[in-house]
Amino acid sequence: NNPNVGPQDPRIQWAENALRETKDKIQNVNNMANSSVNVSSQPLKQVLRRCKLKTETELPSLETALRRSASEGNTQDVELILSQGTDINAQDSAKNKRTALHWAVVGKHKSVIEVLLKEGARTDIFDAFIKTAEDYARESGVEEIKQLFVAVTQEKLNHRKA
Repeated sequence: NNPNVGPQDPRIQWAENALRETKDKIQNVNNMANSSVNVSSQPLKQVLRRCKLKTETELPSLETALRRSASEGNTQDVELILSQGTDINAQDSAKNKRTALHWAVVGKHKSVIEVLLKEGARTDIFDAFIKTAEDYARESGVEEIKQLFVAVTQEKLNHRKA
């Protein structure tokens, strides 16, 4: 029993989030198996082509396209990708382990942040640097972005009281 490890320890929170994310991913796979994603739709193909890196030979996954669109501040593409049932909380497999919400906050894209929060993006997911999107919002220096997370936190508190 290590007295320095408690429920508020970031490592414990990270492990709990990892477990929750794994369950979310399993649910997403099940949802995707039960629904058909129409990548043959022209608008979606255009979005995927825009999100494709020059070095890639294939179109990116919807989750990758979501993160790239969020990082670029493309609200319209984010909404289209989310309409396909894409996992809003999927983390990139690169060294950063960031979600679309992380990338939108880092890029200071308020309208994308609003869409992601409205659609239920989780604010408690840690990236590889043990930071949440909310941590980046506090560090952003942009009061409007900070206030979006204050509103989400307040809404969660109100929901718990009800």
